[in-house]
Amino acid sequence: MERGAEIELTGETGPTLLSQATARGQTGIVIGNGVKVDLSTLGLAGAEAPLGQPLGLGSLETPRFSPIVDAGAAESGFSQAELGVIGEAKSIVTSPQMADLAAAHSAGESMTVNIGGRLVQYEPGLPASGMTMFGENGFLMGPEAFSSSLEQNQTVLHELYRLNFSNSAGGVSADLAAQETKAAADFAARAAKHLP
Repeated sequence: MERGAEIELTGETGPTLLSQATARGQTGIVIGNGVKVDLSTLGLAGAEAPLGQPLGLGSLETPRFSPIVDAGAAESGFSQAELGVIGEAKSIVTSPQMADLAAAHSAGESMTVNIGGRLVQYEPGLPASGMTMFGENGFLMGPEAFSSSLEQNQTVLHELYRLNFSNSAGGVSADLAAQETKAAADFAARAAKHLP
């Protein structure tokens, strides 16, 4: 693989491609649509593994989503971590399991699915679009989330943002909760246009 070669980090080839990039001393790679990934932000710059062998990357060894996002998102000033959230959200909202959740919503029935390693649960009685479930690595969706595709996209983006960037593991104050909710809502509003 040449420096800057376009690759898509999906399926079982992702870890091998990452190990090839790091074994050749690359500090970054370009994935689909020209999105650049700085390996140092993933803690991989300078990582070593035999050429062609997966690095010990934990959850990255079997990626739960394709981080491919449209070129507009890549040019909109999002951080690489935020682009990853957008890519994961795109994978979730276009998944067959999301269609199953929409059907459960139409039927007024609860449903829990696993989408790329995330637990996503629809609850017809939830008085909100969504709610983060930190301990379960997932989130709840309520009827409001299915009121429009924009609301669905914003709900998924909001919850994924909180799962990825929350500092509330050590305890939550009212100020921290308000700050994190605002940050997640602002991100979701900016990023929603980059989802189908």
